Amino acid sequence: MTDVERKLLEAAYFRSIGEIGLTHAASKPWSDPGCAQYLQEFGSVLALCPPPPGILLDIGCGAGWTSSLFARCGYQVHGIDLAPEAISFAEEFHDWPDLTFAVHDFDETLSESGRFDVAVFFDALHHSTDEVLPLRLAFDALHLGGTCVVCEPGRGHAAAEVARQAMASHGVTERDMMPEMVIRAARAVGFRGAAVYPHPQRFVVPAYRPRNSARTTRERVLRTPFVVALRALFAASVERRSWGIVVLTK
Repeated sequence: MTDVERKLLEAAYFRSIGEIGLTHAASKPWSDPGCAQYLQEFGSVLALCPPPPGILLDIGCGAGWTSSLFARCGYQVHGIDLAPEAISFAEEFHDWPDLTFAVHDFDETLSESGRFDVAVFFDALHHSTDEVLPLRLAFDALHLGGTCVVCEPGRGHAAAEVARQAMASHGVTERDMMPEMVIRAARAVGFRGAAVYPHPQRFVVPAYRPRNSARTTRERVLRTPFVVALRALFAASVERRSWGIVVLTK
């Protein structure tokens, strides 16, 4: 399959899921059973961004739920995505001051290059077959000293059941996107600084699973404070190499 054919499939994803799917996507995190995890993940990304006010570029924003939350936090937000249906729905669904959307592909130059304080990839970069082009777009969009925060699923994502179903049903790209891949591509386009932080799905989320909801002995053991602490230490020191949020500095 050519890159052009892959892009057409990616752009058609939001058309294929219909209005119900679009409403669900735009209403996240509130519409999703994983709301708590989405909020923990978003909070981690927010904590790593330069504090508002500031101008933020949300790359691969989909139906716009992250863009809307960033705007509510005080940023001036511009969300971009290659899917026209997603952007059209985002514009109708999210009405907030200082929030704009546009259809834009990774290999197109932004007219607003050099004006953004922060660029964010929130579960978007792993849908691209080439991480260099999207990161070059982010690099060009930022002013000198600007920050790019990349929060992506890490090792093993492409083999996960939800990813395999998405690829089979909609033909979208699902890739593992480890921090080392992000940093390698970021250095190739000119970013001068990189740091990796633990991903909340490995670091925070396990600590907030109620022990009384455990159904097996193994689950009860995994949710004891001692084991949770060990898992958090492992996630912070070792596992972040495979699963981690990357913060880049231009």
